[in-house]
Amino acid sequence: MISLTTKDYIILGRINQVSASLSIAGSLFILSCFFFLKKHLKSNQIMFELVAWMSLAYLIAGIGNVLGYLGDNNGGLCQFQAIFRSFGQLAGLLFTLAIAFILHQVVISKNYAYRLENSESHFRKKIIWVSWLIAIIFTIIPICFHSYGPTGGWCWIVGDGTWNQILRFFCWYIILFFAMAYCWWVYWNLAKIMRETHGDSPIASKNNKYVIALVLCYLFSSINRIYQLISSDESLVLSALHISFSSCAGLVNALVYGLTDEVVVALRTFFAERGCGSIPIGTWSKSENFSYEPSQGSDTVTDLPEINAGQEDAYY
Repeated sequence: MISLTTKDYIILGRINQVSASLSIAGSLFILSCFFFLKKHLKSNQIMFELVAWMSLAYLIAGIGNVLGYLGDNNGGLCQFQAIFRSFGQLAGLLFTLAIAFILHQVVISKNYAYRLENSESHFRKKIIWVSWLIAIIFTIIPICFHSYGPTGGWCWIVGDGTWNQILRFFCWYIILFFAMAYCWWVYWNLAKIMRETHGDSPIASKNNKYVIALVLCYLFSSINRIYQLISSDESLVLSALHISFSSCAGLVNALVYGLTDEVVVALRTFFAERGCGSIPIGTWSKSENFSYEPSQGSDTVTDLPEINAGQEDAYY
């Protein structure tokens, strides 16, 4: 069995801290956008709320990860890091699943009862509470079996013993693999629908980035854990890739879900209203549903047209 040295673990801890700091920054960006740009996010405001909850989850995970390497002492800080890391990452993954599920029901299955803006339904609150509740339950399970502890460069479910290995896969990797497969299926079908509707325009393939982001964040962690399970060895390279990508999920979330066309324009509108700039004169296209063409002699942001919240493209 090949084990990493304390120096290696310290390096992994530093990488964890850097990635977690970027994740926290990305999460705070999304949360700030949600609180300050509500009135500007016309068509995507409700869907963006789920993205904000996802960012809150990754913020929680980032707070745990930013502690870095805590040594071999299974003390309070180690338990804190393991719990926050487990809870935050699982909750963020569940909100990713929730977004994919809504897109599946509304756009693919045409089941409009699941529209989030349907005020007569409690589905919006249910999906938020269910996501948090499942994350809490699966975070508590390892606590009941005293399975949280040092796992090298960070604290999580320890890898010694068959039962702890089962817990790792039951409480995280099975859910992760299902989420990857389900999200790929949903966004593949969405891309197919958009190609039929919009032809070869960019909107037809932009959904791929959501699946790519999910796979990018957790591909190396999956490979690393499978490698450790099969060989009983530790790889510094795989561990570094593991912690680098899994701990910066909040940043990836901000880049993929936050920097959409509408959010960018909402940011420009927000700062323009405060005299910090203005939207350039020209044509701006959001999902090819409308274009922004200021009236003659006007360069203000008040000329932005209303977005039809009933359009299915608003869910992209």
